[in-house]
Amino acid sequence: MAAALAALAAFDRLAPHIGNSPATAVQIAGLALISIPLATLVPLALAPAAGVGARLLLWAVPAVLATALLIWAGYAGTPATLAKLVAASLIGLGLGSLLQTPVEIVGIAVLIAAVDIYSVAAGPTKVIVEHHAQVLNAFTLAFHPLGSSGVAQIGASDFVFFSVFLAAAAVMALGTATVGVWPLRDVAGLDRDLAVFMPDPALVGEPDADEGPVLVTLTYTVEDHQVPAFIEVMGEVRRSRLRTGASSCELYQDGADPSRFVQVAQYPTWGEHLRHHTGRLTGADQALYDAASALAEYPGNMNTTGTGVAGKRSGA
Repeated sequence: MAAALAALAAFDRLAPHIGNSPATAVQIAGLALISIPLATLVPLALAPAAGVGARLLLWAVPAVLATALLIWAGYAGTPATLAKLVAASLIGLGLGSLLQTPVEIVGIAVLIAAVDIYSVAAGPTKVIVEHHAQVLNAFTLAFHPLGSSGVAQIGASDFVFFSVFLAAAAVMALGTATVGVWPLRDVAGLDRDLAVFMPDPALVGEPDADEGPVLVTLTYTVEDHQVPAFIEVMGEVRRSRLRTGASSCELYQDGADPSRFVQVAQYPTWGEHLRHHTGRLTGADQALYDAASALAEYPGNMNTTGTGVAGKRSGA
């Protein structure tokens, strides 16, 4: 990053002395082909830090404070521009790291485009440009065109947006790159049809749907040679429970009887537990529970041994 900032600062200092009042087209070309690409090297250099996530927003605070200090001290030109560039890059990367799916990225892109068009045509940007030059100077990056002591201004927000999509692209690229290491699972053969196979719990009284939390235990007796395979299958069962409503799910082995395993799952409310039973499990989930039962010494020994609601009720 330091090298990118130094290169941009050096060119910005030299630009007014290059050429003798060149044509406007040449000045625009200098900005488009040299100044702005040099500026984009800063967020590119910071992009690996996108993995830090939203904490980058805290990292931007010193850069924002440095910008304010430089403007107050009378260094509103190149020094303040460099500080704004760092702040905008960190803010954009921090926000962009929160985007996880293509739908989110496309949605944000459309929203930014719509807001930007309105702002420039009839909104805040138009008002600031026409009536508040000081505000405009504070929130723009200033680059010297070739052969001119004047400046061309580009909004700091434009570099925020650039950095947002840079971070999002990094997240998407990282996900694609990891496919070779962690391939996507083939789910073509999974049974996605709803399945209702859990036994109805026997309770002293029917709780209200919003009562909770609900604790569910399943007890298994497993022979020694089946334990490794059983633990592996129960890992899949755990993921199934968490996917279908459980707030936590753990498997415990009895210290006094190593053949006895107890899975303990907690649901936020009784209603969530019932939805797990009757509206969220699929044939693929049932196959996991069946596989766990098949590895137990007594397949019929998979029972709900205790269900409690906020510690108030219990039943077998």
